[in-house]
Amino acid sequence: MPRSKDAKQWQPDTFGQKMIDRIVNYVLVTERCTAELNSFDQSLVKELWPQVQAKFLSDPVKYPSAMAEQNDPEGRKVFHVKCERICYLPESTEPRTAEG
Repeated sequence: MPRSKDAKQWQPDTFGQKMIDRIVNYVLVTERCTAELNSFDQSLVKELWPQVQAKFLSDPVKYPSAMAEQNDPEGRKVFHVKCERICYLPESTEPRTAEG
């Protein structure tokens, strides 16, 4: 279906643009992580995946799996903070290596 003239001319407000930029950054992080995972021996990845998934599912506070509702600004803020914790290491944290 062709897009309407209004849809073609739509411009996000400041909040919307920040959200778009943030989502793009998350996508870039996931693509880089995926590329890194794909560089590993797949048999090792398949062996470790159930452990990672179990850890992720066991702590819904630390690892959120769903965004808060649109009308829940506090929940959305908490979700955003959790996503940043997952995607970006604090600057004071040394980069993680295979050794630990």
